[in-house]
Amino acid sequence: LLEAFVRVQQQVPAARLFFMGLELEGRGVPEMSTTRRLVQRIADLQLVERGLVAVGPWVPYDERGAYLLEADVGVVAAKDLAESRLAFRTRMVDHFWAGLPTLATRGDVLADVVAESGAGIAVAPNDVDAMTAALITMLTDHDRRRAYGRAAVSLADRFRWSGVVEPLVAMLEHPGPWRAARARRHRDSGGRTMAGLWGPESPARVPVVATAAAPEDHEDLTCMPSAAHDESGAGGAVALAAEVEELRARLAARDADLDAARRKLDWFSRTPAYPLYRAIRRLIGTR
Repeated sequence: LLEAFVRVQQQVPAARLFFMGLELEGRGVPEMSTTRRLVQRIADLQLVERGLVAVGPWVPYDERGAYLLEADVGVVAAKDLAESRLAFRTRMVDHFWAGLPTLATRGDVLADVVAESGAGIAVAPNDVDAMTAALITMLTDHDRRRAYGRAAVSLADRFRWSGVVEPLVAMLEHPGPWRAARARRHRDSGGRTMAGLWGPESPARVPVVATAAAPEDHEDLTCMPSAAHDESGAGGAVALAAEVEELRARLAARDADLDAARRKLDWFSRTPAYPLYRAIRRLIGTR
């Protein structure tokens, strides 16, 4: 990304690059070698001193929306690793909420969603030429950037909590097919795994939590049969339905809070005070 930005800046002099925090400060997390190399490369090119790149502190969760609404393009770049291919990069969901066009590296499900929905551009990992061309397009073609933003807003509704939990809600409301599918699973491991761990007095079915943690990390964990998992009675069905309705209400309230926050940020960006706010932030960022 940094190498691509250096090229972009030569053709789009007004472009600026802002990193929303590179490290979790005060969490005891060791500095990553990638971060160290990035910071050194920024220093070698004197990009901070020239006012072209800013590396901000770790942005608190509640403040991310203000940064995303002020940006023109959001970039999520990752290496071609198994972790990247299996990841669900939730920062892209924040981009959707803010209506922010996204430039992403291909290889995970949300990068595919961005490309297929027209909410941005996906390029191959480590392809500096492709990333440079994509950034120049997104920064200079205002009509296309607005189209990317509209597509991103449409994706926001798709990924609201009230929507993404619907498959789980459906399973809880109609557990019959899932019980049947579970019953058909081949569960006989020939006694080679955990079958003999619980002793001869154990019930036939014991709910088990499997973890790779060391024993001292979960010494208080007790795996015991629980009546809460018995879904057979009418009382259980009523209780389950009540839990589902409560979950729906909480998710609806969360969606309403997010919409209210976005409307407030949108309103502020149109007030006369907003240019002054941006100028103050730039001034603070140069210190």
